[in-house]
Amino acid sequence: MKKNSKVLVSIALIFCILAFLGTYYFLYIDNDSPKKEEEKKLSGEKLTDGLYQYNLNIGERDYNVTVVNNTIYYMIVVDNKYEFYKTDIYTNKKEKIGEHDSKDYYCYFESTYIDCSNDNKKIMYDYNFKTIYDGENKVVLPYKDDLIKIEKNIAYYKDKEYKKLNKDFTGLNMYNYESFDDNIYIFFTNIEDDCLLNLEENKCEEYKYTSIKKYPNGLYYIDGSKIHIIDINNKNFKDYNKPIDDNFLTNTQLKDNKLYYYSSEYLRIYNLESNKVSMLDYRLKNGVNSVYLTDNLLSLVSSDVVYFIDLNKLSLDEMTMEELNTKIEKKLTDKLEKIKNDYNVDIKVRKDADLNFTSTKEKVIGETDYSKIIDSLEASEELFS
Repeated sequence: MKKNSKVLVSIALIFCILAFLGTYYFLYIDNDSPKKEEEKKLSGEKLTDGLYQYNLNIGERDYNVTVVNNTIYYMIVVDNKYEFYKTDIYTNKKEKIGEHDSKDYYCYFESTYIDCSNDNKKIMYDYNFKTIYDGENKVVLPYKDDLIKIEKNIAYYKDKEYKKLNKDFTGLNMYNYESFDDNIYIFFTNIEDDCLLNLEENKCEEYKYTSIKKYPNGLYYIDGSKIHIIDINNKNFKDYNKPIDDNFLTNTQLKDNKLYYYSSEYLRIYNLESNKVSMLDYRLKNGVNSVYLTDNLLSLVSSDVVYFIDLNKLSLDEMTMEELNTKIEKKLTDKLEKIKNDYNVDIKVRKDADLNFTSTKEKVIGETDYSKIIDSLEASEELFS
């Protein structure tokens, strides 16, 4: 009997030890092991799959809006001062981050800092509104973990001479720039001289385009007929045809050989390799002023509305431009046919219209963008009854 008791006690003791070890593992060891991060959900108004809208409700005041690292920043002018705010896209929480005099300064957003300047002085803030520069108004830019300053033909870093440049930049204005971990590219311009400074290689090559843009592997720019890709990592240069015959293609982002651009009030995605395009079938009615891309979130700034698009949630068919135009034209044809059958109103677009008609039931629309025509017809359909 005593022997059995000892066995039972031993078994019970073993179970206690195992239970203790299991509890210890889950409470301590397992907590230290990497876990899959819970997916954050966008808090804006969902318009369609993958597309969310954030209304800033700024009102009639002067303002400016940007997106940095998937956070919305905007400034408004109130009582001779700029007030700066940020909005978290996951919680929709708005927070004031700072203010600056608007009477004697002009403030604007750059990609990595906030600039408040006048003719003589420049003050720069990071996006936590911490002052990173307060001094003369000159070419000063964040670079690596400090600032780079260009004066005449000298580049200064951490207030020490960093590099003697092969060009004197006196009289040239900085138009825009893009920085990487180990280099910075600065576009300088004036009426007679334009050049793109590659700081680390100390080159300033002739450059006749309006701006440069950064993408994950380097830089790109767009001219009248081509998209020019500069792969900095692989020292590779490549040109692609543009998706549309439009010289004013500026609201763009590039990633994985796909150009995201806004055209005719729709987001379109152009595959550079296949020459095919897809389109988000949702009209962004407010227009788009700028486009940003961080990770897999594409943001489009439109007056006091910001759209966010989760690219992981998009499933769009690629087609040629001809196929896309045919698809849009068919939507218009179907809409016109429905109105004709429902209301006995014959509507024609400009290319089909005979302007010498006499019928009071015939209408002519002088618009050539089919997407806009479809939207206008839907909005005013009750007028035909």
